[in-house]
Amino acid sequence: MTYSQTLRLPSDIFNKEEITTGDDFTYVQKLRGILNGFRPDHKSHSNSSFFVHSDLKDSEYVFVRNEVHKPLKPTDDGPYRVLSRKSKVYKVEFPNRNVQISIDRLKPAYFLSNSSATVKHDDEHDTDLRTTPTRSGRVTRRPVRFANVKF
Repeated sequence: MTYSQTLRLPSDIFNKEEITTGDDFTYVQKLRGILNGFRPDHKSHSNSSFFVHSDLKDSEYVFVRNEVHKPLKPTDDGPYRVLSRKSKVYKVEFPNRNVQISIDRLKPAYFLSNSSATVKHDDEHDTDLRTTPTRSGRVTRRPVRFANVKF
């Protein structure tokens, strides 16, 4: 709508001479020709890439992904020992048999070294920090998470 012009209905915008009904058969032929020109994209669903951990080729033990698992259960089983390696398949030692498994289902297992130093824990010192007597003489014990907090 512009100023200083009369209002028009939406049907008045188009010229009636431009709109021709034409032959239905020719319309269908044109439509078929256009639709036949469309071709679907060919997608290959089998070439999906999986993440393969870089440490997998050097690991002695692996976890095996469990495809179907119950709720609140771990998604991986293991660790299991690797017996032999090929480019795409590893031979893994299960408790009662040896199985060849694709590397798409494997994750390396990491273990803590046995040479780590053990820290001796003094339980008496912790109980002293957690217990405090009240003014009435009653002994209160704070939870472990509040043991080092001074009130």
